[in-house]
Amino acid sequence: MGISYLIAGLTFFFLPNISIIDLLPDFIGCILIIKGLGKLSDLTPLLMNAKLAFIKAMYVNIAKFVLMFSVPYFGNTNDMFLLIFSFVFLVLDLIYVFPAFKKLLDGFVYLGNRTNSSVLYKNQSELSTLTTIFLFVKSSLPVLADLSYISKPEYSNNISSGNEFYLSNYRLLLVSVNILVTSIVGVVWLVYAVNYFKSIKKDKALIEYLENEYKTKVLTNTGLFIRRNIKSAFIFILVGGFLMFDLLVDSVNILPDFLGGLFILLAALTLKKYCKTRTLFVTSLFFTIVAIVSWGTLSYFAAKFPAVYIWNNFEAYELFIVVNITNAIKYIFCIGMFIAIYRLIKSIISNYAGASVEELKTVSKLVDEQQKVFSKQNIICLAIGILCCVSGILRMVLLYDFPTFMFIDYALNIIWYIYISKFLFSINDAVEYKYL
Repeated sequence: MGISYLIAGLTFFFLPNISIIDLLPDFIGCILIIKGLGKLSDLTPLLMNAKLAFIKAMYVNIAKFVLMFSVPYFGNTNDMFLLIFSFVFLVLDLIYVFPAFKKLLDGFVYLGNRTNSSVLYKNQSELSTLTTIFLFVKSSLPVLADLSYISKPEYSNNISSGNEFYLSNYRLLLVSVNILVTSIVGVVWLVYAVNYFKSIKKDKALIEYLENEYKTKVLTNTGLFIRRNIKSAFIFILVGGFLMFDLLVDSVNILPDFLGGLFILLAALTLKKYCKTRTLFVTSLFFTIVAIVSWGTLSYFAAKFPAVYIWNNFEAYELFIVVNITNAIKYIFCIGMFIAIYRLIKSIISNYAGASVEELKTVSKLVDEQQKVFSKQNIICLAIGILCCVSGILRMVLLYDFPTFMFIDYALNIIWYIYISKFLFSINDAVEYKYL
């Protein structure tokens, strides 16, 4: 029933954060917990609320993971941004992560009320209290350590007498306290959480009852899974498309494209039971690999030649050529991936967005007309996507000769993203209509 996924997901949360550096990416933990709640959420409304809450928490932690790559840059230029990031994510954790865990535990209490299973109440109150304490410690202590960035001698207008108190003098101590305290509390919390969910997993009577309920009430509804998986795949495509925006800060792309490739890869895996996704899987996998190489090459160039004028530096010029070659190869694979997405959407339109057998002829005719519109929009979406890939190659080639071209590239990418967002939402509505 997904309990093992819940336990695996929780293990990604117990380690401390250093500023916004996440030693074990929490968003992976969110994904595993969402996976673990897949079956249980169909049986229990409160666990469905918990699943939706963890989806929101996942987006917060994805943003933290992406911004984590900017820490070396801001740490060397303007460390005030690190304090801002830490404080913002503390607030976001209070809004999204804390409620997600509360809804998770409340959902199991509700399940206990439904099944009269005593194992669901064992140590539940202790775990609930420990969860609140742990999450607060994990989120707040990095902010306390990062406050040292604003308590420095250079930010003070006082004439130094040698007796002033500055947090910057104790940053190493604050970071050490954060690591030590959060790790201790995290381990204690994890032990309680793992024991709690293991005891649920070992209750054979409860698990057998839930499995039987799932088989008789949920598995028979095939339309539910079609709608859910198509919607999930579309969300992965949109998140992946957003992460493939090239946002250069001092020649470093702080939104690495390979993260987008990973989400497209997830979309292919999500729909493998319903569509032929082998082509998308292969193209997105190769794109992700090449994007890692391209991002690494660009980062190496930016670190080795900061603020360089390549026409006066032959070594920088040669490395810049390598950057352009890897960037061009990346976008060639991206075009292949976009073509695979086009074919996947075409298959979804044909198989899952048409009229059902029971539809009236007049309604069926309208749905067929809608499919034709979708097919045309799919072609337009592919064309704009390919244009964005060509623009991405030109943007890098013209980085020093025509730097303002990046604004044209941004505009094209925004147009493509808005168009594909509306397009996928329209198809999803058609699929929902057919299988509701």
